[in-house]
Amino acid sequence: MRLYIADVADQAAKISVEEHMQCTTIQTLQKDLDSVKNETKKVMEENDQINKAKAQICLQILDKQKKTVSLESDSSTLSQTMELMRQEVLSLSGKLVDQRTHYKKVNEDISEQLKQQQEWVNAQNFGLETREGSCEITTFEAAQVKFDKIEQLRSNLVSENDKLRQSLEAVKNKMAEFKPELRGMGEKSLEEELHALLSDKAGEAEYLQTLQHQIMRLKEISHTVRCSCGWEYIVKLDV
Repeated sequence: MRLYIADVADQAAKISVEEHMQCTTIQTLQKDLDSVKNETKKVMEENDQINKAKAQICLQILDKQKKTVSLESDSSTLSQTMELMRQEVLSLSGKLVDQRTHYKKVNEDISEQLKQQQEWVNAQNFGLETREGSCEITTFEAAQVKFDKIEQLRSNLVSENDKLRQSLEAVKNKMAEFKPELRGMGEKSLEEELHALLSDKAGEAEYLQTLQHQIMRLKEISHTVRCSCGWEYIVKLDV
């Protein structure tokens, strides 16, 4: 009887020890599960932040792309307009030089002719017969016609100068149609701005690709929990 009681007591002690070990194992497993849950929660929060940053960067890239397209269009239009204005100014300047040269030559020729006529008139005797007086009147009338021609040429020169000023004003008005920041920028500055925008866009695209790689790495995260009873639990993050 005593031997039976001793066996029962030993068996009870073994069961108690085993139950204690199982409780300890369960507590350890629970701690591991809690740790995994906390880690999973932390990773999920980081993933949310990455997704928000990704969305923000996508919006910035879209804004940059719109700005780049708009700036490229404005730059192209401005370059074409500036080239047309340069050609127009060169054409007007050439016409002005040619007209001034022409009018100067005509003025010199007429002045020389008038000088010769004046010398001829001074050398004549105004007390001659009526026939000679008629010739003198005819000469004076011819001189008056030449004076009128000079005045007409000068009037034409003034008119051409007015047209040139109007053309220059038209050029200035074309420039006024562009944005203030574009009017103050040269072609080199516009190209530098475009290169800067393209560089920013490339850098943001590279950063976005890095974020995508980080997300792929998060998807590969897993944690293995081994139970003392021999079972293994694999906890993976579903992103």
